Amino acid sequence: MEPLRDFPLRSQVRRASSSIVANIVEGASSQSQPEFSRFLGIAIASGNEADYHLLFCVDAGLLSPKIVAPLRSELREVNLMLQGLRKAVRRNGGKKAGARNSVLGVRCRCLAPST
Repeated sequence: MEPLRDFPLRSQVRRASSSIVANIVEGASSQSQPEFSRFLGIAIASGNEADYHLLFCVDAGLLSPKIVAPLRSELREVNLMLQGLRKAVRRNGGKKAGARNSVLGVRCRCLAPST
């Protein structure tokens, strides 16, 4: 099976995937914990969108399940980490930005690719 040639669909997968990180970064610079939590929710939704597009590619015969399975697994793992971070942010809702940044630092190290 050839690489994904449906350029609009490929572009949509890329946009949804990059939106995950963009929303984490934007939320981390927010002025409040509830706002940060909202951006984390958007990042989670973007992960779900990317997952759907990958599943659609398999169903439409555009990508093989063998290629998509590890990508979907990584997306699920990232979404679980983001859900944990969102819970931690909500628990620390009344704390100052420094607490938010320390929670983000710990979680972002978990999201970073291992070397």
